[in-house]
Amino acid sequence: MKTHSDLPTGTVTFFFSDVQDSTGLLQRMASRYKDVLERHADIIRSSLASHDGVEISTEGDSFFAVFRQADQAVAAATEIQQQLAAADWPAGGTVAVRIGLHSGTGELGHDNYVGIDVNRAARISAAGHGGQVVVSEAVRALAGQAEYSDLGLHSLKGLEKTEHLYQVEVEGLPHKFPPLRSTGARPNNLPAMASEIIGRETEEAQLRELVAANRLVTLTGPGGIGKTRLALEVAGDVLNDFEMGAFFVDLAPLEDPDLVLPEIASTVGIKGSAKGDLGSALSDGERLLVLDNLEQLVAAAPLLAALMAGAAPLTVLATSQVAL
Repeated sequence: MKTHSDLPTGTVTFFFSDVQDSTGLLQRMASRYKDVLERHADIIRSSLASHDGVEISTEGDSFFAVFRQADQAVAAATEIQQQLAAADWPAGGTVAVRIGLHSGTGELGHDNYVGIDVNRAARISAAGHGGQVVVSEAVRALAGQAEYSDLGLHSLKGLEKTEHLYQVEVEGLPHKFPPLRSTGARPNNLPAMASEIIGRETEEAQLRELVAANRLVTLTGPGGIGKTRLALEVAGDVLNDFEMGAFFVDLAPLEDPDLVLPEIASTVGIKGSAKGDLGSALSDGERLLVLDNLEQLVAAAPLLAALMAGAAPLTVLATSQVAL
């Protein structure tokens, strides 16, 4: 465990990485997954050490590290991507890692870093794709010797301030990636979260997979256990998978089941609340609805079923205290 004396303070550069599609990699590799993951970790740790990076924590396939100098962080990230690309992985076992960097204030808590700059770095990493290094404007300004591509302004999940992001051009590796997975890329009304969700990474990953594979997913459990928080976290994670966006509909204030469809229409910004009209309007592209507190209006279930039948691209993630 690192102590305060081990950790740099002042202006530092935060490093976050994680493996893209780690669940798919696990399924493909089966018993070999552990060896593949350890080799990936060895590559990252070697580059962190050679560029004076300090490993703060690792969980599963993700790394959090810090550098005293932004150019060291960029050099390490570049080297990691080159070595991962050059590694001789087993068939189906290629490891694609997204890396995000942000320079900010190294504010120490007990034995770790705290503050908005840590969250911003984590969100920058989450917006990228496997094989890509995405950095903030602060990193680009401090590490000007690298070659960058301007990715423009982006809204990051849970953060009010937009961030100008750049891609580090890594020699010998692909330069073209899909659009960043930032919230600004898709319409949404998802409320910003005041803090990171802690200790529910497994449930979050499982729920993401369920939403990707099913048109209706219901989180069921007693009040106060965090169903809404988890649903919103996952909705933000998968936002860019839905071309027409993701929308949060709080059903708690409603008492009449007939008001559910008008509430959905109003939230999404569609005129007309008849299920036929609304279903047709919602068929213009893939869209995610997060219906919160559905137990308030169990009688509305047939209306929702009819709505989904008429709106093929619609996915619903619901929370309820009772099984539906």
